[in-house]
Amino acid sequence: MPDIPPTKWLAPDSQEHHDRFFETDSLKANLKSKSIRGGAYMLTSEGTNMVITLASTSVLARILMPSDFGLLGMVFALTAIAERFKDIGLGRATIQKKDLSHAEVSNLFWLNAAVGIGISLLICLLSGAIARFYHEQRLTHIAMALSITFLFGGFTIQHQALLNRRMRFLATGTISTGALAFSNGVAILLALKGFGYWSLVSREILRSVLLAIGIFVACPWVPALPDRQQKLPHHMRFARHVTVFNLVTYLTSSVDQILLGRFAGASALGIYRQAFQLVMMPLNQLTAPVQSVSEPLFSALQDDAEKYKRGFQKTVSALSLITMPLAAGIFMCSQQIVSLLLGQRWLAAVEIVRILAIAAFLRPAISTIGFVMISCGKTARYMALGILDSLALVVAVSVGVLWGARGVAVGHVAATYVVFLPFVWWALKGTPVELSLWLRSIARPLACSLLMAAVLYLLQAQIPLRNGFVALSLSVAVGAICYFAGMLALPGGRVALSGLLHDVQSAVK
Repeated sequence: MPDIPPTKWLAPDSQEHHDRFFETDSLKANLKSKSIRGGAYMLTSEGTNMVITLASTSVLARILMPSDFGLLGMVFALTAIAERFKDIGLGRATIQKKDLSHAEVSNLFWLNAAVGIGISLLICLLSGAIARFYHEQRLTHIAMALSITFLFGGFTIQHQALLNRRMRFLATGTISTGALAFSNGVAILLALKGFGYWSLVSREILRSVLLAIGIFVACPWVPALPDRQQKLPHHMRFARHVTVFNLVTYLTSSVDQILLGRFAGASALGIYRQAFQLVMMPLNQLTAPVQSVSEPLFSALQDDAEKYKRGFQKTVSALSLITMPLAAGIFMCSQQIVSLLLGQRWLAAVEIVRILAIAAFLRPAISTIGFVMISCGKTARYMALGILDSLALVVAVSVGVLWGARGVAVGHVAATYVVFLPFVWWALKGTPVELSLWLRSIARPLACSLLMAAVLYLLQAQIPLRNGFVALSLSVAVGAICYFAGMLALPGGRVALSGLLHDVQSAVK
């Protein structure tokens, strides 16, 4: 709903009417509570999304074949770059800029809309080439159908950015969860009726339509016609660096799936893709809210170094406190997780899940350097680091594909651990944050997660259980006890846990 009292009427063309969508001064009052509440909204939404996705995937995996998932994976691997290019960095520029005008955002809206239309048409034109690349003619119509999602996406970028700029995360979270739940429900019904991979295609199209409708309702801002006299130097400079980062990183992040789909086929890619999602999805559901809340929050704090440091340390510590033990738990319980969520015919994914969990152990903590560079306006460095990180991933995955899916997963591990320390140091240089602060923020969660993994290894060796649900339940209980016991035993651990508990209580209240 609009951010004005329902009793107050504003003329649609008045400056006050437009300013209510752009101003952020009101956020600075009780900024901490707003950020905690926003994070709670996003975390609840992302957690619900994860449950919905896991449940629907578990059902669909038992109805459809791995090749059905693989067909979509082939298209997604090649369209991932388009998914990020449709934004061209202008949504994040809207969030970061201190002052905005109606004319500025209107021009950005039409630019994003034009890019979305262009990408949709381009994918339609290239659909035949995509099918020939994979030697799979069914991909022609799949790619053409999925191109519709870019059409709707281009028209909603600025509206969603305005919602995020004003930290209206309850609205965005509700829209995302509702669209995901409804589209997955429809996909399951279609799969039961024998539509095969088209049930997955329909899910993606329906979700994009529902997202667009929800965002327009939550943010009823109406753009003006394009104004050629309105210049956008800040936005375009900011967007250029962010767009190059997105283009490079998302193109290279799909290299693993492109190579596997090209040389190993749809079934192998389907197994790898599901393993990748089992590992990355729960971690991304936790990382995404932090990213969404942190960019507007730390952009508002960019002139206050001390508050920035305290906020950063607390953010990284709280994120690592959850994601590190989660990644360690996925590693130790990979067989039970795969068999329970996907079924016995997916057991080939167990080894892939285990290897990717190692790569995912540090990735969420490393990702926090991104919002530091964005909020401090260091987008040129953000772009350069993205290029170097992507080159490391491409080299590692290209070598690893010689050994199939297992080699590709090992390539992810190598690309993560070989270069992360120099990258973090360079990313934080010249910002209110330094490398030592980042290392201190992750030290306790890292040590306690390794302790938890060691205890679970001994437990599974001494008490082998055939029932996957019982084994997983026991491992979760014992792992949680060991992890929190370690946190309480380490210096400062009790304070970190109590601070996190306090923030959770504040969010609930």
